[in-house]
Order: sequence, then structure tokens, then C-alpha cells
Amino acid sequence: MEKHNLPGLSPLWLISLGLILGCVIVVMIPGSIATGDAIKSSDWIGFAGNVVAGAMTLIAATFAWFAVKRQIDAQTKAEADKRELQKTDLARILYAELTHLVARCCFDSERPWKAFWQGPVRPDEMDVARLRRFTPSVPVIYLATAEQLALLGSATQVLMEFHYRLSALRREIENFTDGASTKLIEVKAVQLVGRRFRQTLRPGLKALESLAPLVHEPESIEALARALYYEARPEEDPNKTLKQRIIELSGKHWSDDE
Repeated sequence: MEKHNLPGLSPLWLISLGLILGCVIVVMIPGSIATGDAIKSSDWIGFAGNVVAGAMTLIAATFAWFAVKRQIDAQTKAEADKRELQKTDLARILYAELTHLVARCCFDSERPWKAFWQGPVRPDEMDVARLRRFTPSVPVIYLATAEQLALLGSATQVLMEFHYRLSALRREIENFTDGASTKLIEVKAVQLVGRRFRQTLRPGLKALESLAPLVHEPESIEALARALYYEARPEEDPNKTLKQRIIELSGKHWSDDE
């Protein structure tokens, strides 16, 4: 059933009804309980004064109620606007950090890690010093804003999935390089790190796509992140997006868990 009442009118109608009933009752009671004695005009004046005073009180209460309601509505709107602004600002800075993290995983996967997860690895292919250079950066902004991530809605879980994968990659590299007794990294370790790189790609793309609608001009932010890596690859098309690169890397039927 549709409701046609305007906000705030229901209390006004109730107040008006109470005012009318109060007037009727106060004015009619003297006549209904009158005895044989004649009712003096001063009695009517007294009752009329009470009615007028009661009416003024109800009118004042009505105006006060509307004033309070306007203040509540204004405060509610201000809080909603503040949350929306916080959400927009949070999404923008997280997106900026995310584009750099995903770009790093993407470009490192292209060279050299794709070759490692696709084919055989030579025993002397990777040493400790080289492997350390592929350690992902710590997501400083993501960690600092963890308590505000709920503002992002459904994008929160997708973003967390990517950072879980990124953390797994960082952990593997640190495990194989910290306190290593030999300079060369074992073949199985290199292949494992390669799989960890591969497993960051699709979650990274999903995280970018989830945050993008919340950000103003996300394309320009991503282009800036890509530009830093294209400096080392001047022969490539700088307009090639991260999505295009990740799809080429992962393949049409590729799974994160392969």
C-alpha cells in the first residue's frame, strides 16, 4: 500500500485534532454540568482564557517540534555528506597505492617470473640478491587505514583478497632470502615464488575494478603508475592498460590457484 503522507504531517494532524477536541471539551463542559444556577459571563471568559492559553502552548510546541526536526535532518545530512567525503578520499588514496602495487606485480610477472612458472628453471637462474629485489613494497596506506575500510562497502573484501596474496608473495621471498646459507635459490623455491606472483594478478585486477567506480578519473591515476615502469621499456605501448597486460599474462581460462 502506498503512503501519501508527507513527512512531519502526521504529528501535525494529531496536534490539531487534540487542539480541536480540547476546545470542544473545555467549552462544552460548563454547559453540560451546569446546575440551576445561571452561568456567569466571567466563567466563560475564564474558560476561554484557558483554551487560548492551551492553544498557544500547542502552537508553540508544534513550531518547536518542527525546528528540532529540521536540526536533526540537517545534522543527519551533514554526517552522511561527511561519510561520503571520507569514503571518496579513502578510495582515492588506496587506489593510488593499489595501482603501483598491481603494476609492480604485473611488470615483474612479465619479466622474468612468467618464464619461471611456465617452463623449467636452471639451477643458477636466481640468487639471493636478485630475489630480494622483487620483494613487494609494504602497503603503508592500506595498513594505516584498516579501521576505515568498511566505508568502501563490497570493495573491501576484494581489496583484502589482493593484499592477502601480496602478503603471501612477500613472505615467500623473505623466507628464502633471510639468513640464506647459499647464494643460489633452489629451483623449487623459484617456482613457488613464480606461482605467488601469478596469484596476485587476478585479485589485483579485481581490486582495481572494484575501487575504480569510487574514484574520480581512475584512468589518470593508473596511467601515472604505469609510466614509472614504461620508462624502463621504451619500446612498449605506454597506453596498454594493466587490465590488458594481466589478461595476456593470465590467459582466458587461467585460475588463480593453478
